[in-house]
Amino acid sequence: AVANEPAALVSPGGGAAPTARAARAMRRSGLVIALTGKPEALAQRIEAEGRGDRPLLAGSDAVEKLTEIMRDRARWYDRADFSIDTTDLSVEACVGAVQAYRRLAEGGLAARARHYS
Repeated sequence: AVANEPAALVSPGGGAAPTARAARAMRRSGLVIALTGKPEALAQRIEAEGRGDRPLLAGSDAVEKLTEIMRDRARWYDRADFSIDTTDLSVEACVGAVQAYRRLAEGGLAARARHYS
């Protein structure tokens, strides 16, 4: 439903892409940008934000589990139009990178969307 909205930025989270159906829906809908980071940095962010209660990380070493999750999902993340390593980026720099990729891709998305329909 959200994928049908015009000019929407959707942040589905890392677990949304690992199905062929979800990946196709995202690709048909527009530009797909994967935000990645080193597991150590991601674990530090989760801890700093007080969000250490994530079910997938419960009862395990966060860095080890994030490494495993990223490895398992790599084939889906690799299908993104662009990938941004957020390890050393501020939120502002990450937003700027997303905006730059959006501007870069604006011309070719309509043709790609028709191809995947």
